[in-house]
Amino acid sequence: AACSANRKFMFGPDVIQNSDGTYSLMVGSGDREKPLATYTTAYQVQDDFFVINDNPTSSTWLSSESSNCSNTSVICLASLGQLSMTSSGVTGTPTSKGWYLPLAAHESVVTSALTIYGTITFSTHIPVPVGGAPTCTSTLGTANVYNMNYQNGTSMNGTSYPFQMIAGGGLPPSPVGGLVTLDNGQQVPFIIGASPNSPLGGGSPPSPTSSTQPKRRVYWYIQQ
Repeated sequence: AACSANRKFMFGPDVIQNSDGTYSLMVGSGDREKPLATYTTAYQVQDDFFVINDNPTSSTWLSSESSNCSNTSVICLASLGQLSMTSSGVTGTPTSKGWYLPLAAHESVVTSALTIYGTITFSTHIPVPVGGAPTCTSTLGTANVYNMNYQNGTSMNGTSYPFQMIAGGGLPPSPVGGLVTLDNGQQVPFIIGASPNSPLGGGSPPSPTSSTQPKRRVYWYIQQ
């Protein structure tokens, strides 16, 4: 059936391997190519952030969702637990297949997601309605950076909300992480784009968890 939501996914998912052998895919929807409120088809879409679990070794991982997904052996929206953002934090219960978090009205994911030590980092954008900003203020819109626990969506930034407003607004670049070798030979992990102070500011990632990144990524090209 046709999907009325018309969500767009403009960045590939981030993938981690869990300690039990399953995989978690992190991806958010949003139309970065149409970031203004004047693009009504993009402005009205309800965008979400998704964490979808996969177990390639289970022969019933998809077929078990048939009753949730219109007699189709896939993981659909009904397979996932819906989370909500409240003043006291993120609430809701993930399922074995994962979870999704509906974003605020007109908010869309405009970067790829990066998961380091179990914390997902990505950024979103909310456009300013036409005539909605005074002459002497920025019309770049609101940019938020999310730092969330990949297992349940709870905040990892020290506040109740999993997001913080980025100074200056606009469309931030995707987060980047890795290891840097110091002069003394020590290797130190870093992440760029996880701080609300600057989308280009660097810092230390959170403490390690039991999750690990896959050895490599594999991409498929589907001929249309």
